[in-house]
Amino acid sequence: MVVCTCGKPAVVKTSWTNRNPGQRFFGCPTIGSNCPFLGWLDPPMCPRSVDIIPGLLRRINAFRGVVEELEEQRSKYKKFVVCDELNVPWYGERISHLEDVLKHLKNKKEKKEKERKEKEMKEKEMKKRKKKDDAEGSSSNF
Repeated sequence: MVVCTCGKPAVVKTSWTNRNPGQRFFGCPTIGSNCPFLGWLDPPMCPRSVDIIPGLLRRINAFRGVVEELEEQRSKYKKFVVCDELNVPWYGERISHLEDVLKHLKNKKEKKEKERKEKEMKEKEMKKRKKKDDAEGSSSNF
């Protein structure tokens, strides 16, 4: 176990400097202490790695920013998709009131119910006509 010059057990930290990117080292566990550097845990990196890794880290961080921005936009568009799926009118930035949505869905349900009843009535009427036509057809055979 590595012990700091202040007597506390050392902790493993990671350097993210351009000179030592991703390299682990032993450091003092006290935040902001003035204890000296204790030493590297990892072996030295080759010069090419030292050149490449900082650029890759910058690119990753840039992509993270893009992903965050896209997720923000997705959450905005998600509202559009939900409204479109429900066939609910979209009111600018947001749905004006939940009551409007509920009213719209209730009207939609009532309309479907009315259409279903009308269809049933037409089917009953057609059956009656068919029965009547069948009865008239069979009586004319005599």
